[in-house]
Amino acid sequence: MRAHQASVPLARYNLFRTRDLDEARETVGRVFCPHRLAIAGEGRRFHTVQNHVDAGLLSLSYIDYGAEVEIEPGELGSFYLIQIPLEGGATIRTGGRMVAAHKARASILNPTHYTAMTWHAGCRKLQVQVPRAVLDRFARDYLGREFEQSVSFEPAMDLTSPNCAAWLRHVVAFARHLEHAGVGATTGERRGFYAAELLRELFEAQPNTHSHFAGSHRGGPVPRYIKLALDFIRAHADRPLTCNDIAAACEVAGRTLQHGFQHHLGTTPMQALRDERLRRCRLDLLHGDTGRSVAETASAWGFAHLGRFSQYYRERFGELPRETARRA
Repeated sequence: MRAHQASVPLARYNLFRTRDLDEARETVGRVFCPHRLAIAGEGRRFHTVQNHVDAGLLSLSYIDYGAEVEIEPGELGSFYLIQIPLEGGATIRTGGRMVAAHKARASILNPTHYTAMTWHAGCRKLQVQVPRAVLDRFARDYLGREFEQSVSFEPAMDLTSPNCAAWLRHVVAFARHLEHAGVGATTGERRGFYAAELLRELFEAQPNTHSHFAGSHRGGPVPRYIKLALDFIRAHADRPLTCNDIAAACEVAGRTLQHGFQHHLGTTPMQALRDERLRRCRLDLLHGDTGRSVAETASAWGFAHLGRFSQYYRERFGELPRETARRA
């Protein structure tokens, strides 16, 4: 057994282990798509492990080939695949671009881009698979318009950027929750909410061909300072922020920020901050594994008055926070 075996993600959902190249190709192909798989390094190191769980709107996989391998799926066709290296690295050639993937840089494979990869020896990845139809529907509902073409993401994902780092933390937390609680112990509603949040965060964090439509259906294209403000709010929602703090981070006047939020988003900076804090509270309560009470969770996200917090929470999510915690 390898030293890192105990820390392998999704271990309770082991799909297979094999040293046989054909078995690895066929089994992984059934989860994703048919592909070419060839050993490029020392054959004796080849030992494939795949753990896989279907979480509804998306699925999570852990894969380790051991040896250096060449993988050529071509066009994925029906799904997107976000590949997050946990150890080691890989060279991804997709859509005419090359991505050197490592622990600080993930890769996103778009369904219509031809892809070939080299996973270097010792590369272990956590992968998020999203059906193309799911993301098409999400983009339509989120942006309020129909699109002739599916969204296409920038293939290199900088995991050191605040939004992408936050998205990664939530992916890992979701994987840990499924590992500890199991799919059967997690309601479909809860999995659906969490998966939808991951899709929203991915869409907002990673540049894509639909990014410029965000907010344009209300008051024109959203100015850069508003996007910076939203990024700042998401990255610092646990801090005691004021409107002036947010404005200073965007290098605009407080009045300009207030007007911009009202005109383009139909809200205020402080309401946006409160909504983000409520969303974070709900995620923590749905996890059920933070060890904090409802009051402690509310306090951690800046809500000093529990009664007012419960009122805001019920208005936003249609239930009291204690009801969410009880279901978790």
